[in-house]
Amino acid sequence: VHGQRVGKSITHRQILFVDLAGSERITKSGVEGTSRAQAVAINGSLTVLGKVVKAIGEKASHIPYRDSTLTMLLRNSFGGKFHTAVVINVASDSAHAEETTCSLEFGKRMAAVRNHVARVVGTDAGAEVEDVRRRLDEGHVVAH
Repeated sequence: VHGQRVGKSITHRQILFVDLAGSERITKSGVEGTSRAQAVAINGSLTVLGKVVKAIGEKASHIPYRDSTLTMLLRNSFGGKFHTAVVINVASDSAHAEETTCSLEFGKRMAAVRNHVARVVGTDAGAEVEDVRRRLDEGHVVAH
């Protein structure tokens, strides 16, 4: 997070890069043990992410952000005051056709998400405190 001072206000910027691993086909990869548990958890998070994106695209009355830690972390990126860009990487090998199709369908649903970007400007509390101290030192009455 970076702040830029403009007078007594400060603007905040944030950049968030997220690399979402593709869904793991457990039967195809043959993973076992801890890796299998991780693949199951990744698939669960990606399933919820897909539900969230679908609900946003359909302008549903309820968006299931709380169903996954991943979607809670990404909540502001969907429909919030952020620019959101998505890059979908796919494999051209026919052995990965199913995964490629799923990835492209996800990208299509992401394209339906529209953000309303707005400039967020807040007050810099430190500058306010300095201003109040200066006015008190000069003998001014400070009222809010």
